[in-house]
Amino acid sequence: MHKTLIKIWPTIYRLINQIFYFIISIIKEVIYLGIKQIKGWSLQDSFTNMQEIEIAIEAIRKKLTGKKLTYKEIYSIMDEISKNKLGDVLTTYFAASGYMKGFSDIELFYLTKAMVETGEKLKFKGIVADKHSIGGVPGTRTTLIVVPIVARAGFTIPKSSSRAITTTNGTADDMEILAPVNLKKEKIYEIVK
Repeated sequence: MHKTLIKIWPTIYRLINQIFYFIISIIKEVIYLGIKQIKGWSLQDSFTNMQEIEIAIEAIRKKLTGKKLTYKEIYSIMDEISKNKLGDVLTTYFAASGYMKGFSDIELFYLTKAMVETGEKLKFKGIVADKHSIGGVPGTRTTLIVVPIVARAGFTIPKSSSRAITTTNGTADDMEILAPVNLKKEKIYEIVK
């Protein structure tokens, strides 16, 4: 009995976790529905939102089992993440599924396309340059050197950087010593000018 429980515990844990987050999403939706009705939104809007979340959750489950995702499935995941409706746990499951099972070239294309289509975009005039790397090498701060050089050469280079992921500090952490890094869209435009 004890050995059987040890073997099935991960499955039980995942099931309980999924049920818990499904119940939480229903509670959130009920609250959301109440707010929407007060503002005059329709019941149909609320059901549509639940269907979109369900598509995203089912797609995450599918990827966790190693299956390939369609553009619609990847888009639904990215759309729910961009609206802050998926939650940290399900977003982590999606990231972990990509790490564990990998993404095909077409899935990476779909993922990139969906990020662009669901995310907020900034528009700049002229040639816009970017410096990007995979990071993770402690002590290499090429971004803090390269970006000012490229900007001085006359190119627009609005740089976004991450905080620490694999090391003790990321580019954003280092830059924050010199200047604020969490900026509103309007402030980014002002700085780039």
